[in-house]
Amino acid sequence: DELESAAARVEVLEQEEALRELANITTERDSALAEIANLRAEIASATTERARLSDELESAAARVEVLEQEEALRELANITTERDSALAEIANLRAEIASATTERARLSDELESAA
Repeated sequence: DELESAAARVEVLEQEEALRELANITTERDSALAEIANLRAEIASATTERARLSDELESAAARVEVLEQEEALRELANITTERDSALAEIANLRAEIASATTERARLSDELESAA
């Protein structure tokens, strides 16, 4: 009887140890699953952030392009203004040359008449 009772106690102790080990393994598995879920959430968040940053970069690139185009248009306007000023100056110089030529011809005629 004592032997059977001791064997039964040993069996109960072994089963309790096996249940504790199973409980520990289950806890570790649950922790691992929770960590996996957290990592998946972080990956999803990082993917969303990457997409947001990509959109932001694309938008910034478009703004830079617009700014560069605006700068090019301002530069073109300045060049056009400078060209128009130069053309106006050329026209004024031609008018002065024509006037000087006319005056020279008049003076030449006067000189011939006086001689």
